[in-house]
Amino acid sequence: MQNRLSTLAVVQQITPQGGRWRLQVEQRAAWAQSCEQGIVIALSITENPRSAHWLMQVTLLLAANPHSIDDALQYWQQQWWVWHRYPLDADRDLLEQGLLLQVALVTLLDQQQDEAQLATAAARPSQSLFSGSWG
Repeated sequence: MQNRLSTLAVVQQITPQGGRWRLQVEQRAAWAQSCEQGIVIALSITENPRSAHWLMQVTLLLAANPHSIDDALQYWQQQWWVWHRYPLDADRDLLEQGLLLQVALVTLLDQQQDEAQLATAAARPSQSLFSGSWG
C-alpha cells in the first residue's frame, strides 16, 4: 500500500507507524491503513466543532448522502477525522480522485460552522461531492 500511496501527487509524506501510515495529503494530517475490506484513509478536520449542533448537522449530512456509505466521522487524538474506504483493487486514478474528493469534503466541513449552510448542502443531493462512482 505504501508504494501505491507514494505515487499519488496529493500525498506529500508517508511515515509508517505501528501498522498504519501517517500521511500529509494536500497539507492535511492523514492516516492510512489496509484492512480486509480495502484501504481506509482518514483526513483531519482542522476546526473542532464549535457546538453539538455542528456535530449533529455534519453527521446528518454524511448519513443523508447515499454516496457516503464508505465514509465515517471519528473523534480521535483530540481531532476530528473523516475516514473513507477505498477498494483493495483501487487503481492510482481512483485513489487520486477519491482523495481529492475527500479533501473537498473535509474542506467543506471545516468551513461549515453555520447550520443553515449545512442544511442547504444536505438538501441538494444532486450536487453531492460524492455523486461519482467509487468502483
